[in-house]
Amino acid sequence: MAAPHVAGGVALLWQANPALKGNVDQTEANMDHAATHLIDIQAVGYCRSPLVLQDNTFGWGLLNLLKAVQGN
Repeated sequence: MAAPHVAGGVALLWQANPALKGNVDQTEANMDHAATHLIDIQAVGYCRSPLVLQDNTFGWGLLNLLKAVQGN
């Protein structure tokens, strides 16, 4: 179910910031940077510390479109 959410998020981001339209690399960077990172508590026990990395449970985290539009 992530693909429809990301596609919708990209459409909203491009509508809010037309300069990004077609610039997939910058769009992806904005969305990755703006994501709210989640930590799998079970995985913390395996690696001894919480990591902000892509994982098989949460990917890069939750979309934060407001932050992506603001460019923060």
